[in-house]
Amino acid sequence: MTVVELVTGTRQRLHGVWQESLARTGHLLVANSVLTAGAGVLYWLLAARLYLPAVVGVNSAAISAMMLLAGAAQLNLMSALLRFLPTSGRAAGRMIRNAYLVGAGLSGVVAVGFLLGLRFWAPALTGLLGPIPNAAGFVVATMLWAMFVMQDNALVAVKRAAAVPVENLAFALLKIVLIVVMSASLAGSGVWLSWAAAMAVTVTGTTTYIFRRAVPAFARASVPGTEHVPSLREVERFVGPDYVGALAWIAGTSLLPLLVLDLTSRRQAAVFALAWTICLALYQVPIAFGQSLVAHGVRAQDQLDNYYRQSMRHTLRLLVPVVVLIVALAPLGLSFFGDWYADNGVTTLRLLALSAVPNVVVDLAVSRARVARRMTTVVVVLVTLSALVLSLTVVLVPHMGIVGAAAAALVAQSGVGGALLVRDWAAGARRRVLRSKRGGVPSPMVRAALKKGKWQHERALATVSDTAVVMVRAPRGESAVLRVAATGNGVASLYREREVLSRLRSEERLGEWRALLPVPLDSGEVKGGGAFLVTSRLPGRCVPLPQARSLTSAAISAVTPLHGLSRTVRAVDGAMLDEWVDAPARRISEAMSLNGSLDGLVASLRRDLAGRWVTLGWTHGDFHPGNLLIDASGQVTGIVDWSQAREQDLVALDIAFWLLTAPHAGQPRDFGARVAEPDRNWTPAESCLLDPVMDGGPIPARTLLLLTWLRHVADNFAKSDRYAHSLLWARRNVYPVLRQVTDG
Repeated sequence: MTVVELVTGTRQRLHGVWQESLARTGHLLVANSVLTAGAGVLYWLLAARLYLPAVVGVNSAAISAMMLLAGAAQLNLMSALLRFLPTSGRAAGRMIRNAYLVGAGLSGVVAVGFLLGLRFWAPALTGLLGPIPNAAGFVVATMLWAMFVMQDNALVAVKRAAAVPVENLAFALLKIVLIVVMSASLAGSGVWLSWAAAMAVTVTGTTTYIFRRAVPAFARASVPGTEHVPSLREVERFVGPDYVGALAWIAGTSLLPLLVLDLTSRRQAAVFALAWTICLALYQVPIAFGQSLVAHGVRAQDQLDNYYRQSMRHTLRLLVPVVVLIVALAPLGLSFFGDWYADNGVTTLRLLALSAVPNVVVDLAVSRARVARRMTTVVVVLVTLSALVLSLTVVLVPHMGIVGAAAAALVAQSGVGGALLVRDWAAGARRRVLRSKRGGVPSPMVRAALKKGKWQHERALATVSDTAVVMVRAPRGESAVLRVAATGNGVASLYREREVLSRLRSEERLGEWRALLPVPLDSGEVKGGGAFLVTSRLPGRCVPLPQARSLTSAAISAVTPLHGLSRTVRAVDGAMLDEWVDAPARRISEAMSLNGSLDGLVASLRRDLAGRWVTLGWTHGDFHPGNLLIDASGQVTGIVDWSQAREQDLVALDIAFWLLTAPHAGQPRDFGARVAEPDRNWTPAESCLLDPVMDGGPIPARTLLLLTWLRHVADNFAKSDRYAHSLLWARRNVYPVLRQVTDG
């Protein structure tokens, strides 16, 4: 490869990264971390040269106290801003102001409390912070630092990530200039004052930019109808667990060097502190891409898994080469700090650098969980990681020295990261566990059905029903779909589908819409008590789940003509309650031996629905992304699997079922867990889709959710006995709803 080709290829790759918003934001934040670290090293080098060691020690302690107090008191609202601000639209300014008021206010209160007890827990700081003007300055500085740590995330959330390195570089350069200027006249407090003054100027300038430029532009660019302003309860449910996780992370990273100091000597602790500082710099890379993942994921939650994979790829590409270099050049790098560091820190540095690789999985998994608001995951991951690091350090350091602390970090990161990868793999396997290539149908029965029509086997599809689904081709070359059933339920479903398709295709009122329906080509019995059905193969492919949410409008438009057929408005009577509530509940209870666990749910649904005027019409009955076909442009080309279609059914069930099976990426993976979400309600956009099919009047959100769940679970038991025998499926889809109903 020539130099020209190398330069051209590198330029193209960099251009590709810059054009990709997720990667561009991540790289900008990584650059910010690098600039901040470099400027920080220069600042403290100047402090060491210009001020007495005792002055540097006291001033740096004051700065550390300010950062610790503000970091703890602002409740990790920086994370809440990153999570909720990207979809807030015109409410962005109000959200930032509220976060500033809460974070800065609490920080000020905590700072006052700290100063009142200064003689007890930090007597060395009384000379610097004891005088009233200095104390007042410390309180103000702590409040400003709370705002400062929130500003980066606010800028990222309103699509101004490029301003983050500019802001932090300005802060770094200004405090470097001030520490030099103040060294002559303020020899006792110049370090502290240079930091505080630079921060005050930077916070003022950045806040002005945010509210005068960034937020107004963000509000103008927001699309009406896509905005979501979280309620106070939503924010509380996020902030509480997230704050616990943040405290666990702070404990794991801040206490580790102190533990090493307590368990070894000062000289050994100095070596570990240097290696740990380098390790924390490596940890900043996935943190930066995690911030980008959160900001982009909340704007397009249907793309969250895709964004997660992209973030993982970009982070590893950036981090792994650096880790390899550190591992290879550790002796040379440490030699610059002195022979003592090179002789005693090589293995420690290598192990800590290697721990940064599994940390990518941990950090990005936490960021993904924040987008999805799986706050239990955030807390469990961060608390477990912190507990493992600290406990293993206590166990290993007495036997291995500082290498034990590095090994503790590597083992803990690898263990938690590995568990997260296994969990993701298990989630994918769980979605496949009920699927079978032949649907439980014996091979001879499938071969007999193929022989009946001289169909040529192409490939079998995985299915969750007791029906085998095979792509076939006729001798004349036309493509088709063969379904073969061996059980009573499976045979009945095939006959039902043939009847529904025949009726709908003969319905003139549906006009051209009938092109979305498969054509029944052949059917009959198979020796051994089975049956088969052959239908035409429609063009297109099933909707990929990550893409489903973006196709919601197209999907509902495609099924609307069916809903309009024989559409009526009626009051719910006893027969309808038996069909919609009692019969499904009986089927579930019999399949799972629930012993009355559904009685409360049944009574609640009957009470809410009895006498209510509702819209009835034809429904598909199983309207989810897997049964919708689209072409390359996203146009709907077909709707398949009509065995559960019903006439004069509750039309809203089709829409509700689609919305629950094509969820935002922020919702739980499993159907039952989505229904059981606390305070689950329809979003304004979802309500707009449901309102047109509620001519008789609105149905309470909780009632429609539970009714959809009841129908879904009961129909699954009709599809296959495997559902009833799957404890894992029941634990994920049945028991969460039963617990939620019982607790409610």
